[in-house]
Amino acid sequence: MVKATVRYTGEHFKAVASINKVNRYRAGIIAVGFLAVLTGWSLHSTVDLISKLNNQKNDLLEIFFWGVIMFFCVGTLLLATIRTAKAFFTSEKYDKMQPSQQIRSFEITPDTLLLTVDGEIEHSERRFILSGLHSAYELPEFFVFYLYKDNYCILGRKEITEGSPEELRKLLYDALGSKFIIKK
Repeated sequence: MVKATVRYTGEHFKAVASINKVNRYRAGIIAVGFLAVLTGWSLHSTVDLISKLNNQKNDLLEIFFWGVIMFFCVGTLLLATIRTAKAFFTSEKYDKMQPSQQIRSFEITPDTLLLTVDGEIEHSERRFILSGLHSAYELPEFFVFYLYKDNYCILGRKEITEGSPEELRKLLYDALGSKFIIKK
């Protein structure tokens, strides 16, 4: 059995962000790819209209109008993508976080994960079947339990009050197998 008491800080969330970087890179690549396709399509349409142009002013105005709109849309999307990527990859926001007011207690046995949350307005207990967790990660300083695909708990190695990180690693590996990932 492993027990721990945790009060989340920015360091906890910085550790989770390090796990999710690959997904953020993938999202950025998809957005840039979409922008490239959109830009190619707009350039092709513009060249196609110019080739069909018979010195008519209406066609020239239409080309200018669509060119300005495409330039504005592509520029806006590109700026939004850059700002989003910057927010994803910087850890400044985590450095400024104050410690959580809630205290989370973990009790991990070979079969279950008992999570107790104590705060000013909440006292709750949740029991999870350890083998039913979505996944778990061991990082250099933290363990991250994905209870569901997008719901996680974070436990620091130094926050273990009973048992050891090695014992926790064994419990997670025995229960989760390949869903337990060690990242060093």
